[in-house]
Amino acid sequence: MDIDPLMLERARAEAARCEIPVTVKACSVTQLDLPDNSVDGVLCHQLIHHVANQAGALREIYRVLAPGGFLFLSESCRPFIETWTVRWFFRHPPGVQRSAEEFQALVRDAGFTFDPARDVRTSTPWWSLWDFGFTRKIGLVRSPPEATELLLVARKTGTVPVS
Repeated sequence: MDIDPLMLERARAEAARCEIPVTVKACSVTQLDLPDNSVDGVLCHQLIHHVANQAGALREIYRVLAPGGFLFLSESCRPFIETWTVRWFFRHPPGVQRSAEEFQALVRDAGFTFDPARDVRTSTPWWSLWDFGFTRKIGLVRSPPEATELLLVARKTGTVPVS
């Protein structure tokens, strides 16, 4: 699913090469063209930081997930999105970028559950820093950098239907 016609065209070309049936749909993450409780898992890779209505997007993902379903979320966090390189080359909605902790709160507020110790990973690759890690490499900055990437596995609460 995607809202971008170019991405849909590419997805259709890739889907045609798959050995299993693949459906490609045009829709917005805030209005998914799927019934309630209809999917077991959602892979949301680098999407939410591009969405102005982030809470609405996560509520919609929660809606379509079956009870016990999983959200696999990968996000770039505010410290990376606000680096000069990202601001120069890419557009993102203003005022909605979040830290790793704020993304976790947003996911919880949408109704998902997860264990931060087991289901959350954060990192700060050198290329995600404003100076590509140079000041840390030469010892000018010693404090640990703020997380620029978040990986999270969350679950829709509720009982899993017995088939």
